[in-house]
Amino acid sequence: MGSQPLAPGRSASQRALLTREILARATELFGAQGYEKTTLNDIAAAVGISRSALYHYIASKEQLLVMLMDELSRSLDEAVAAMRNTAHTPEDKLRIFVAELVRHRAEHPDPFRLINQSDSTLPDSVRAQHLRARKTVLTELSAVIEEGIGAGVFQTDDVRIAALTVVGMCNWVAWWFTAGKERGAEEIANQVSQAAVDMLRGRGRTPEAWPDAGAAFDSLRLSLDIIERSLKVKEAS
Repeated sequence: MGSQPLAPGRSASQRALLTREILARATELFGAQGYEKTTLNDIAAAVGISRSALYHYIASKEQLLVMLMDELSRSLDEAVAAMRNTAHTPEDKLRIFVAELVRHRAEHPDPFRLINQSDSTLPDSVRAQHLRARKTVLTELSAVIEEGIGAGVFQTDDVRIAALTVVGMCNWVAWWFTAGKERGAEEIANQVSQAAVDMLRGRGRTPEAWPDAGAAFDSLRLSLDIIERSLKVKEAS
């Protein structure tokens, strides 16, 4: 998407702030009434500007999804970069990866839920980027798990299932975590990352011992279903 001209009378920093506000309000509307049913008029009204003024900041609804996908991709890139760091052990790579993803899911749940729940209605360009990002994460994570198996620190009967389970553990945080409710994002990131390491070491705790176990595992199943469905579509294309 080409950048829009500066809105009359606004500096670049002011424009950036209002663009972030537009993105936040649009994300809320997409989540509440669906991407397809949300209009640019709805978004303009939620921000408190006219539709014509909105065009100084964005060109289309699709541009907003591209912006959201770019944010998610950056968080994935950071997590993948940690897994590629050869200075870390397989356990450290896994722990850092999971903590990074969980932290992002906890702090930015709405954009993540929106993208993941809108697979069938995403514009082709955004959907393709989303599926590529998922495939990259699974490929890199599977390589770390295999590295850990080779080093004798991880054990699993199926690397792919183990990788999908770890991704699911990260993803369901976006559905059940509430900021400021007993535990902070950092504590949750540490707990889930340690749980992932323990699981692959074969020393995981029972699900009943985890916080919010019922809601968490319902969301885990949902996340795994979404991932598997997306991968099947990607492989068929």
